[in-house]
Amino acid sequence: MAEIKITKKTPIWPWILLLLIVIAGIIFYFYYTDSKDDDVLDTSTTEKEVTFTENQSIILISHINS
Repeated sequence: MAEIKITKKTPIWPWILLLLIVIAGIIFYFYYTDSKDDDVLDTSTTEKEVTFTENQSIILISHINS
């Protein structure tokens, strides 16, 4: 009689788990690393001329003094 070698099949679930962890890492990287320059201060200023009438100036000064 001939001998038949039986080999146990290797499980596939560790590879699926590894793939899910890698995909989660890639999503985490792209989601939490934005390309906006939030850490750079905006040094440009826009000047806007504000004019007050005499009555508005008196009200503004009275609010500042109180």
